[in-house]
Amino acid sequence: MNININKYRKIILYILFLLFFILWMLFSNSFFASFSPDQLTSRQESEYKSLTKVGYGIVDNIVQNDTSLIEDISMSGWALIPTYLSNASREIELVFISKENTYSVNAHLKSRPDVFVVYSDIYGDQLSDLLGYEVEFSTATMKNGIYTLDIYCWENEQDYGLVHTGRKFIKQGTTFKEYIFQSEMTTQLTSNEDLTCGVIDTASAVDSFLEITGWAFLEDVDSSQQEVYIQLTSSSGSKTYTTESKTRADVAKSYENELYTQSGYIAKIPMDQLETGSYDLEIFVKSDSRIASIAKGTIQLLEDGTVSYTR
Repeated sequence: MNININKYRKIILYILFLLFFILWMLFSNSFFASFSPDQLTSRQESEYKSLTKVGYGIVDNIVQNDTSLIEDISMSGWALIPTYLSNASREIELVFISKENTYSVNAHLKSRPDVFVVYSDIYGDQLSDLLGYEVEFSTATMKNGIYTLDIYCWENEQDYGLVHTGRKFIKQGTTFKEYIFQSEMTTQLTSNEDLTCGVIDTASAVDSFLEITGWAFLEDVDSSQQEVYIQLTSSSGSKTYTTESKTRADVAKSYENELYTQSGYIAKIPMDQLETGSYDLEIFVKSDSRIASIAKGTIQLLEDGTVSYTR
């Protein structure tokens, strides 16, 4: 009898071990990531911040391969940094940058005769025709966040830099997809100082959104660490909305201060959340415990869906 009991115990332990091993494989990102042909490498954003040359390029195609447990993404397109020298040994990396994390992956070069014809006329016949790229990578080890996609191009020892694609992607759990910003309502803010450095460039109806753009910053504060909010106040109350940060190199140059490079903002407020009528517009800039504001005019939402803005 004791022999049978011991036998059953061994069988149960063996089954439990197999279940544990299977579960470990299912939830181990590093395990499945090892099967992907190209791996994301964790990097420091500072490695790319010093690059001053800006190039040309696009993402032509994005495919999410969800036929397996591995999160594989395929991307292809073309990119280059302007050069009049030979770039036969060129290299390309895709670089994903969030507030907390940066990842890169090496891309495979491929011939793009259509792009070569255009740019060889400008930069000369030494230009390589391998201006295209393609890559398949796993997002399994990528941490959650919203990532901006830049393309690093090394053409030769003299010419290398970044292509800013303007594309953003969101990684959340097992999901990786293109990110399209939309303002969300947030809690009301109360300012504790006045904001003197802020401008609204445009306020208009774009598709089904009220779109507001401009720039704002707190003096001597790194604008990449700030948050900008838009408050609309009507006779029925106030609503405060989030914005998305935008690069404003012109502002940094004008004020001769690199701290203000990320001082741009854009708000995209769904029109169906707003009633027609008049709204007072106010900008809030928040950095740690500092909250500054400035009143910036009046917005009229008209019956025909158009927007009128008065400073």
